Amino acid sequence: MASERRIEKIENLLREMTAEIIARDFAFPEGTLVTVTRTSVSEDLFHATIFISVLASDLAAEAAVLGELTRAAGSVQHALNRKLRMRPVPRITFAIDKEEKRRERIEKLLGEGGVIANALQQEEMIMQEQNLKQPAAEVMENPASLFAEEEKKKPKKERKGK
Repeated sequence: MASERRIEKIENLLREMTAEIIARDFAFPEGTLVTVTRTSVSEDLFHATIFISVLASDLAAEAAVLGELTRAAGSVQHALNRKLRMRPVPRITFAIDKEEKRRERIEKLLGEGGVIANALQQEEMIMQEQNLKQPAAEVMENPASLFAEEEKKKPKKERKGK
């Protein structure tokens, strides 16, 4: 069995090489973006799953892209066998990255639902009530700025005494 570090290196190498092969050898419909998001290699290094994300204007494009990649898995495997200087080269399969879809959906819900926006608005209202100078959005962008303001208020002797 391979070490975790070796497996991680092989996963990164497979992800990069597969993405390069897909970009070079495949022509997807216009407006379709295919990204190799991650790979998963078995502990014995004989099998690997290449996870892809498909951004397209229609929903059928995802199934079409996965079908095309699955049919051409042999040619992608052959290209990997020629490029990689390792044995065995893991046998690849393609799959849609469900985690990426879940992540996108959560980000969309957070953005649309205004959960973050509502929290920021509430925090800014509280800060205005307390007459604080720095708005919440600035704090989220640069949390260190809070400490910088406090540091400026200290006498010079205390600042140097750290």
